[in-house]
Amino acid sequence: MLVNSDVLQLLVERLAISNSLQLLIPILRSLGNLVAGDSHKTYAILVPGHEFTDNVIEVLEKCLRSEHRILEKEAAWVLSNIAAGSV
Repeated sequence: MLVNSDVLQLLVERLAISNSLQLLIPILRSLGNLVAGDSHKTYAILVPGHEFTDNVIEVLEKCLRSEHRILEKEAAWVLSNIAAGSV
């Protein structure tokens, strides 16, 4: 299952280090799609107190503070999917 693979870790790592909009936007969309859906999928990705979860939140916060409106929008969409999947 993709949720349990190293792909998520790779996406978050690339999101943290890249400055390329051509890379960041598809990564954010991929993360948003992965956390969309049922709460089991969301909880499998975002475990409270887990280092990976902290990294996801940290890079999303970085994008929300970006000077590029599109990054802010995509990061907000990911967060809205997390919120919707955790209800």
